[in-house]
Amino acid sequence: MRSKLITTFIKIIVSVSLIYYLLNKIGFKRLAEIFSEIDIGWLLFALILVTASNLLGVLQWRFLLKNSNIKISYPRALVYYYTGLFFNNFLISLFGGDIFRVYDITKHSGKNSTAISTVFLDRLIGLMAMVFFALIFGIISVKILHSNYILALVSGFFIFLLFIILFFYFKNFAKKFQSATEKILPEFIFQKLREVYNGINYFKNHRMLILFLFLNSLIIQLLRISSHYIAALSLNIDNVSIWYFYIFVPIIFVVALLPISIGGLGVRESMGVVLYSYVGITSDLAFSIEFIAYLIGVLASVPGGIAFSLRRHDRIKNYIKEETMKNC
Repeated sequence: MRSKLITTFIKIIVSVSLIYYLLNKIGFKRLAEIFSEIDIGWLLFALILVTASNLLGVLQWRFLLKNSNIKISYPRALVYYYTGLFFNNFLISLFGGDIFRVYDITKHSGKNSTAISTVFLDRLIGLMAMVFFALIFGIISVKILHSNYILALVSGFFIFLLFIILFFYFKNFAKKFQSATEKILPEFIFQKLREVYNGINYFKNHRMLILFLFLNSLIIQLLRISSHYIAALSLNIDNVSIWYFYIFVPIIFVVALLPISIGGLGVRESMGVVLYSYVGITSDLAFSIEFIAYLIGVLASVPGGIAFSLRRHDRIKNYIKEETMKNC
């Protein structure tokens, strides 16, 4: 617990320091000028793109649930998915909101291990799609950035995710780590991890489904990357090709995954300032692009916060009603 608190404190320091440095460098007055000239029409279009990507994300997760023998309607899956999206914006971890998805599906189906495995696999497919883009466009970026460091970092993430996929796909490979894990972890935790592992490994026989979901995830990521370009257009930056955003945004996303900040806050904006400078976008506009794209993501997830509040309100009402009936 002490180690976790120290790590969290360091992440907060990193995020706050980076944001403070950028704001101090750019100036609040300059940012106020930029934001006062935003084209709302383009922002609404970006919001539509992100919303479309989220709806496809619900569809992807529901396919995984359905093939794990968890029956759930699309509207209910929508509520659970959006709740997770909403809390991802505010919790310490970039994946913190997934806890809510696991909780809701566990309560809905009574299958905790299956809930964890579907959420994990959904995330893994999404990460592979974005890292795939980052790797492809990272190779292209070498000619623009004249540096191999970004490509090396992205390649490292790609190899790491590939290792995870091999781990869950080949049981014989995973068994090499079984004895060591069994000795370290308590028995009940080890058994729970084994159940989750089997739930993920189950999908190796559904190759066409995984391929379909991967292609679906590529579309999701393309829509989300495009929202960054639309954010640039809202700032009247129309002299930069959209292709540069398909090169830079996946790289920014991958770097933001490094566990050194709060949900990538500060790292994402700093990386944007560095990369966009190669195509002539000044630091004030680069910061604004990434910050606006972040705000669009937050705004698109607001229905999840509203749905969570309504559900919590209903639970409180039902609890009060039950207690009143007991007292009567």
